[in-house]
Amino acid sequence: MKVLIEVTQEDIEKGQRGMFLFCPISLAMQRLGIEDPMVMGSVIHVGESEGEGFIPTPAEAKTFVEEFDRGATVEPFSFEIDLPTPNQAVEESPR
Repeated sequence: MKVLIEVTQEDIEKGQRGMFLFCPISLAMQRLGIEDPMVMGSVIHVGESEGEGFIPTPAEAKTFVEEFDRGATVEPFSFEIDLPTPNQAVEESPR
């Protein structure tokens, strides 16, 4: 299921650098009701209600996180991800 993630200025202001669960992208995903999103570099982990698994981090989102974590000024943006369905099992993190 494709989902549009919109990172707002408020997400950026409330986000915490270096924190998987509290970065601006995770906060934006939480606002959509996505359970326990953790942005971990090349993958995003989502919780059980979304089919628990790992989603490849889109290039623009990965760049955003890298810049945010190093203290650069970042702007609101949006991107799409394809959430797993609850019956899609993901056994391990992609490398």
